[in-house]
Amino acid sequence: MKDQLTSEQWEQWDAFEKMMVQAFPFLPKHFLREGIADSNWISDTVQNAINRYIDREMKAKFPHSVFGRRLGYDVFETHRSVIVRIRLPSDIHPRELDTAISCHKVRIRLPSGETQVIALPRAVNPKRARALFRNGILELRLPRTGEPYHPVYVEG
Repeated sequence: MKDQLTSEQWEQWDAFEKMMVQAFPFLPKHFLREGIADSNWISDTVQNAINRYIDREMKAKFPHSVFGRRLGYDVFETHRSVIVRIRLPSDIHPRELDTAISCHKVRIRLPSGETQVIALPRAVNPKRARALFRNGILELRLPRTGEPYHPVYVEG
C-alpha cells in the first residue's frame, strides 16, 4: 500500500488512521494500514458492547433481575408472607451462604465475601422464617408481622 501513495497522501492516511483510532478506540492499531489479519477483534468488540449495554441499561431497567444484582431474585407477597426467591449460580450451594434476616431486610454474604442486601416490602418475623432449596432456587418464606408499628409507653 505504501508504494501506491505519495508521501503527502501517506501523511493524510496517517492522520485519518489516527483520527479513526481516537474516534473508535476499540479498533486495533494500524487496522487500515496492515489490514485485518485477525477478525477475532470484531467478535470481541461486539461482545464488549453487549456487556456494556447490559451493565448500563439492563441494570437500570430491571434492578431485581439477574442483570442488576450479583444474585438474581424476586420478592412478592401473599396475605401471610413475604417470599424471596433467589437464583443461585450452579457453583454455589445454599449452605455456603451466610443468610440473615431482620424485620425489613435479607442479608446474604456470598462465599467470595461480597454482601447483598434485599429490602423487604413489609415487616416480617425473622424468627419464624423458613428456607427451602430446590432446582437452583433458594426460597425464603418470611411470615409478615400483624402490626408494623408497636406502641411505646412513656413513663413519668
